[in-house]
Amino acid sequence: MRPGVRNRRGPWPRFADLVRATGSLRPARDAVRDTVAAEREALIWSERLSATTQLIASLEYLHNARHRAWGGLNNWSVLRERDPRDHDALRRLYDAVGSERGTRALHTARILASGVLLSPTTRRWPRLLAGGVAAGASRLLHPRHQYGSDGSDQLAFLVQFGCTLARVRQSDPHAVRTCLRWLAGQALLAYSTSGLAKLGGRPWRAGGALAGVLRTRTYGNAAVHTWCDRFPHLVRAAEICVITLECGFGSAFPYRGRHAPVVLSAMATFHLVTAGVMGLGRFLWAFLATYPAVWSVARNAPRVPGERSFPRHVRDRLRRPSPLETGLAVWFLLILLCQLPYRALDRLRALDRAGVWLPDWRFFAPEPAGHDFRVAYRVVHPDDDTSSWWSEAGAGRRVPAHILWFPERREDKALFDVCSELLEQHDRGPERLTELPTFRLLADRVCRSLLLEGRFTGNTVSFQFRVDQCPGYGAGGRRPRYISPVVERRKSEVRQRIPETE
Repeated sequence: MRPGVRNRRGPWPRFADLVRATGSLRPARDAVRDTVAAEREALIWSERLSATTQLIASLEYLHNARHRAWGGLNNWSVLRERDPRDHDALRRLYDAVGSERGTRALHTARILASGVLLSPTTRRWPRLLAGGVAAGASRLLHPRHQYGSDGSDQLAFLVQFGCTLARVRQSDPHAVRTCLRWLAGQALLAYSTSGLAKLGGRPWRAGGALAGVLRTRTYGNAAVHTWCDRFPHLVRAAEICVITLECGFGSAFPYRGRHAPVVLSAMATFHLVTAGVMGLGRFLWAFLATYPAVWSVARNAPRVPGERSFPRHVRDRLRRPSPLETGLAVWFLLILLCQLPYRALDRLRALDRAGVWLPDWRFFAPEPAGHDFRVAYRVVHPDDDTSSWWSEAGAGRRVPAHILWFPERREDKALFDVCSELLEQHDRGPERLTELPTFRLLADRVCRSLLLEGRFTGNTVSFQFRVDQCPGYGAGGRRPRYISPVVERRKSEVRQRIPETE
């Protein structure tokens, strides 16, 4: 070889080759940049949809102010004894939140924070501060509204808390991706747990569970109940469809989200129908808040390199987990354990004294309630003669506006929760039942009704109340489940409380 042949190409051609080689990597870099941008967009939409849930919830709670005062089922002077706090600082904190002024202040703060999250701003610090305020207010307010809250409040808190964690580490794409995966995992866990729990319940397997739920005045309506009686086969098909949709939600993740649009559209339609039929409008917004994370995780799932096996690929990725990954993984595992139907896990569930960190995703399963509870009461005169029983009005009729606004749902759900807990405590031991918060809440509720109806005949009043199990829109009569002993209240002691509530 002659000298100079090897260096026949000058420096410029070699530089051109380097530029072309670098240019070949540009699509990969653009793909990474697009993925990060898509994940941040998913984070924003999760924040906005979760903020919608919390905004509606706070407006409903503020509308139901009398339910927090004396005679209401969320009276803090009674609720504070249900979950006593040993630490003085925590007791003072919850007493401050439990006051009407503190409750209104936190709800107002959550409304303002929701407004910031719903705004078009994408700046980090305003959204981080608003998300932290919304999540913190939800955590503090949940013990204040122990009766009447539901899974939408818990899911909205988890979504907002996960988004806040992602905002803290927004500059790290891996941290944002980890939080989105955790949110997608919560959606998968919620749907799968609900579907599998329904499969384990005999009413869902044999048929009749959905018709029983829609028969109640709390969750159903007269038109739908009539339709269920006329077309039982279609109701059975709807039960199978609900279980299939919930158990098959995981099909949105394989094949890089190929089936995700169909699955998410089907589940959104399911929640929309549920909101119209059962009045569960807040569940629509709460679960929609997880869909951006599900879509992002499904579309950007990591590929396993062809030269490595899947177990080795997973082992390499889990070799050095970050503290954020470790904490979210442990939290997810605890929530997963709480879904298992074992009494040995009751101690684990008892650790969540606030009721938001370890939710229960077994919606209407394994055996849904197919009845309502109604409270009746009567006056006991000094000569031991009793009046006839008066009954409270049941749940109102369903209207289309309940898809977006349904504050009365809170009181109906609270009454069902209080009566269910009272009957459960009575079955365990009726000795000290009159000292429990559930008994006192119902007694105060009846006493307020008697005073407002003008049924006090003297300076004192003695009364009894009865908890009846009602068939809702179905056939059959009321069945008394519990009759209280005679309760005596002085008119001077309760009269001063009424102007604060009415």
